[in-house]
Parts: sequence; C-alpha cells; structure tokens
Amino acid sequence: MAAPHSASKRLAFLDWTRGFAACIMLQGHVSHSFTHKDLRNDSFYVFSQFFGGLTPAVFLFLTGVTLGFLMDSQSRNEPSGPRRMLTTLLRARYLLLIGILFHFQMWATAFGQSDWVNIFKVDILNCMAATIALLTPLALLDTRARIRYGALAGFAIACA
Repeated sequence: MAAPHSASKRLAFLDWTRGFAACIMLQGHVSHSFTHKDLRNDSFYVFSQFFGGLTPAVFLFLTGVTLGFLMDSQSRNEPSGPRRMLTTLLRARYLLLIGILFHFQMWATAFGQSDWVNIFKVDILNCMAATIALLTPLALLDTRARIRYGALAGFAIACA
C-alpha cells in the first residue's frame, strides 16, 4: 500500500505557484515574440504583457518565502550563525550563476547577432540573488527578530 503522502518535506503549493508563474511568463514571452507589431495595441496583447509582467513579483515573493523557510530550518539544525549565513550566500551565488549561464547560453546561440555585454544583463534571477545576498544577515537572528526585520526590509525594498 502506498504512503498517503510523500516523505519529501517540500510544500507543494510553492512548486505549483512557481510552475503557474512560469507558464504565465512563458505565455508573455511567446506572445511578445510572435505577435505582429500592428497587433500590439490589441487588448489580448496588452493583458498578456500585463500578466506576464506580474510574474517577476511572484518569483521575488516566493524567493522570500522559501528563504524564510530555509533560515527557519537552518536556525533549528545549525547553531552556528556564520554557517547559516554561508548557506544563504551559497543560495544567492547559485541563483546568480544560473542567471549568468542563462544569458551566456542566449548569447552563444545568437551566433554573433548579440553583443557580448548582454551576458551581464540584469533580469529576475540577478535580482533574486541580490535580494538574498542583502538579506543574508537575517540568518543570524532568531525567528521573531527575523520576521520583524525581514518585514521591515521588505517594506523598505518595496518603497525603494
């Protein structure tokens, strides 16, 4: 008999939300790529680009949520503050490298039609990495202080 739920500690709603946001983002990119310039004032295209533009905010929000879960589990499992900070910085480095590799792949497959400086173009992955790196000191705090200062940092970032 199968187990009623998997042994994985992943939260399915985060993965589903990420997947849904990725589908909306893909739809926005495809609409942008294949819609003729004369049709870009139509309501379908405008709505497509509007909803496609919401996905970076969803990804940033989900990054914050998963970072909070990571820091919470690290505070229970890892007593050393500097090691918790290192784990958080490694997550930021991972996202930054994925972003750079993605742009490198885009540049390489353009076969000379793209300038090499596009490799260092800023996108949502770079923003997520920078945000995680900026919030790394929160790993030193206990859960209540992390919630308080995390909400304050989120409000400051939103205002900026």
